[in-house]
Amino acid sequence: MHCGRSGAMNHRIEVPLFSSFNPTQRLRRRCARVRLVACDLDGTLLNENNTIGERTREAIRALQEVGTEILLASGRSAGFVGHFARLVGSPYAVISLNGALTSDGKGTLLEIVPVKAETGMLILGLAERYANVSVSLFTAEGILTHTPPHRLPRYLGAYPAEQVVISDPLPYIERTAMYVLCGPYSALQEISVRIARETKGRIDRIFYQSKSSTDHYYLEVKSWGVNKGGAVRSLARALGLKRSEIAAIGDYANDLEMCRYAGISIAMRNAIDELKRKADFVTRGTYREEGAAEFLEFLVKARRGVKG
Repeated sequence: MHCGRSGAMNHRIEVPLFSSFNPTQRLRRRCARVRLVACDLDGTLLNENNTIGERTREAIRALQEVGTEILLASGRSAGFVGHFARLVGSPYAVISLNGALTSDGKGTLLEIVPVKAETGMLILGLAERYANVSVSLFTAEGILTHTPPHRLPRYLGAYPAEQVVISDPLPYIERTAMYVLCGPYSALQEISVRIARETKGRIDRIFYQSKSSTDHYYLEVKSWGVNKGGAVRSLARALGLKRSEIAAIGDYANDLEMCRYAGISIAMRNAIDELKRKADFVTRGTYREEGAAEFLEFLVKARRGVKG
């Protein structure tokens, strides 16, 4: 969603430290209106140990006390994101698979952008032609496969409880948010080309090699145009929130649309240059130094009407 607006993404403000930053009164007022912070996980909220640091957790607790909640939005699986949502006590939904799947804290589906059923049938049919290709279906019910074992890219962070073996994938194709195929290069390349040809390119495909095995490649397939920004916008409408009441924090290209939509945008110090150029704030600390906590602490003060 390339939604234009005045203010939030038009000017970058370098922030030495939020504790020493002296924003304008107008900017304070903007921050004081924020009721929801959409936050990325990897490279943003999670540190190098794949955990949320105590300073950040304390900032989130303080933020909740002043009536502002955290919404986690990630490219990871729903179970993985849901784990951290429960850890920080977020009552809101979690956005997973970069916006393809939105579920509440209990795992109940709120919104899904499914791959078209005919495309799903095509994927399953092509995969069946190769004995060494496995397919996993990412759904609200979990990560399903009828060709075990599950072989998934490590970044998805799938929890074992999410992974379910099924006898027949057909009942799930109308509610599958993403397909992940694993196999040798030649087989997946042929499948990818065929999918592109049959869908006339109107499908999102990502093809890459496994970092843990040179024999394995992955092909991810999901609907065209799915992103975190669209998911945040849909959720905001459901919650009755205005864009001016939403802030977004991220570090990578998959956070751009979310930050464009939000009324206030924050880029981590370790963020890509494009996000830094367009963000309202750039944190001094990286994800290793709990840079996200800098903005959250500032936001708490703005909500309380405290200067500094």
